[in-house]
Amino acid sequence: MQELYDLLASEVEACGLFAKERQKGISQTLKSDGSPVTPADMEISHRIIGFCKRNFPDCNIVSEEEMTPFRPEAPYTFVLDPIDGTDSFAQGLPSWCVSLGILDSRRRPVGAFISAPRFGVAAESLFVRLDPGGKILINGEPVEIAADKKFPVKQAAFSFSNATGIDLTGLDDTKIRSFGSSVLHLLCPVIFEGYQSAVLLPNYVWDVAAAHAVLL
Repeated sequence: MQELYDLLASEVEACGLFAKERQKGISQTLKSDGSPVTPADMEISHRIIGFCKRNFPDCNIVSEEEMTPFRPEAPYTFVLDPIDGTDSFAQGLPSWCVSLGILDSRRRPVGAFISAPRFGVAAESLFVRLDPGGKILINGEPVEIAADKKFPVKQAAFSFSNATGIDLTGLDDTKIRSFGSSVLHLLCPVIFEGYQSAVLLPNYVWDVAAAHAVLL
């Protein structure tokens, strides 16, 4: 199984680089629900679904862009967002990623492969890997989470543009930042020392599965 996860990690990272190469001059269209989609979204979806079907035939895969058969008894469910932050991607911004989460048979988030080739942590790119039962790796290195984040300025990541109706009591001295990708927003308290929290409105499973596994 370790060898398969190694191959899966390489595939997701390669898909991130594939998207990066195609970001310049990318065109987007709107789906029926008004959300954006690009040719890169669809190509990555086909590619990773195909990989998972070949290498994890007993598992489910749920993708934002494609419907596939779902078996409730499957040992794992892969949850794919081919490009999380498609609007940022289509505008040429760096805050997007290829996100693949893994749920166990009880639908608990237990694994994550997140490729953000233009969103680095003191580096030009970010790759987060969490094998089921393993430890979090960022760009191949184990992560050490600060137990007490006493940073000079409090910061919170809000993964939506309109905070109307949200009670912000107690955040008067907090800098609120928003930059596009739900997955990357949720990762902020893990990967950046200065972020104490992240806020996400109710969303779809592919927007949270991978980051949720890392947070847990």
